[in-house]
Amino acid sequence: MSSGRCGVSQSGEYVILAARGLRDFTTGESTPSRAILVDKACKIIWETELEMSPIGKFVPVISPDDKYCAVPSYAPGELGINRLQIFDMETGQEVWRVKNPNAAQLSFSPNGSHLNASGAEAFSMNMLTGKIDWSSEHVSRPNFPVANLMRLDCSNDAGLISGMVWPSSRQGSDSVLLTLFNNSGNILACDNIYGNMDISPN
Repeated sequence: MSSGRCGVSQSGEYVILAARGLRDFTTGESTPSRAILVDKACKIIWETELEMSPIGKFVPVISPDDKYCAVPSYAPGELGINRLQIFDMETGQEVWRVKNPNAAQLSFSPNGSHLNASGAEAFSMNMLTGKIDWSSEHVSRPNFPVANLMRLDCSNDAGLISGMVWPSSRQGSDSVLLTLFNNSGNILACDNIYGNMDISPN
């Protein structure tokens, strides 16, 4: 394999590696990109081919309960993420897939019930149903114009969502608004702070 990024589980038991394939310049052939799960002894639990190359900037993530892992990938030459694949940690089978999400920064809720993706589009996906429980589309854009919503975090039931909002009308880190939303997209708190807002799980 060539270069890649890895995410470590909160338990310390697993590492998920998203690795690019290695190109043989003598034959012109390439090894397919792969997602590889290893345990803390570096024993391979499973590996599966990825349709596209893993993204260099954003890392794959493992849910706090070691049940799921999520891997973003992209098509070379195109902007942004093209695939978001969620795998079952035990079997390596793909559980959910999101095509062309306009987001790549990933995190899980404290109990692993929701996967948060953030970027130009932001959403919180229910791991049991595969449905989007919250989206940045819920936010009233005329009243609160959003260019990007980064560092998304949520409570266990996705009833509260926090994120670092880059307003479309202003530029630079001094214009960032750290914001707390409810599930309907209403703003509960907002301040001009560059950073993270922790939400209690319950």
